[in-house]
Amino acid sequence: MGDYNFSADLLNKFLQLTPWVQVFIGLEVCVIILGFFYFFNQAINAVMKPFCFQRDNRSKEEK
Repeated sequence: MGDYNFSADLLNKFLQLTPWVQVFIGLEVCVIILGFFYFFNQAINAVMKPFCFQRDNRSKEEK
């Protein structure tokens, strides 16, 4: 019982699925990863937006 490998069991179950289901699951994983990075990008942009306005206003005042 101590030599059970969860990742090998998961891979074995994944390989038993039909190819179309494997493609669908792979696309879902890609969409989830891209969605996470898009959300992270938008959150950083929202946080940094006030600082960018301050930087832009400062450069106009110097001219």
